[in-house]
Amino acid sequence: MTQTKRDTQGINRRQFVVMAGTGVAGGLIGCAVSPAKQEAGVQPLPGVVPQYIAVNQDLCSGCRICEQVCSEFHYGVFNPTFTAITVNRSYGGSGHWIKTETCRQCPNPWCMRVCPVDAISRDRKTGAVVVDEKKCIDCGDCYTACPFGMIQRQPERKKAFKCDLCGGDPQCVARCPMSALSLKPQIWKQHEFGGVDNA
Repeated sequence: MTQTKRDTQGINRRQFVVMAGTGVAGGLIGCAVSPAKQEAGVQPLPGVVPQYIAVNQDLCSGCRICEQVCSEFHYGVFNPTFTAITVNRSYGGSGHWIKTETCRQCPNPWCMRVCPVDAISRDRKTGAVVVDEKKCIDCGDCYTACPFGMIQRQPERKKAFKCDLCGGDPQCVARCPMSALSLKPQIWKQHEFGGVDNA
């Protein structure tokens, strides 16, 4: 019997579930992951307050100006397929509804964890999770991994892209005519970063 087996033999199912809930099990599992993946939840620089774009759905009119602003700022075109913020709406038989979605800038993002070429990282100056297009190979793993569907694909460039908070000054927030978008501070617990503390 190996040392590893002896060390884990006494852990029953209930204990494992408890450990997983506190991030301890995640740390054990993370030992089998590459060092780059273990640091998937790397924190922003000291003094940087991580933020995300929050949506007040009650104020959103569904005008989609945010989509136009996003695509114009990043790619110089007004194209809804090149936007990292999405506005879904219905005015038909299913009732009137509008739902605007933004990236949560997760503390330990699945998109970053599954990327096979480490093309997704956290900008420590802004706290945003960003995609390096030069490294991206358009494998599609991040599209599948994001539980919120906030990783987009550029059909022409064949690269993944997502909200990068416009380098710290999100244009959609600044130019929303209804003031439905705002920057909110993230409230993260240490274990959500996989035990990594670079602050």
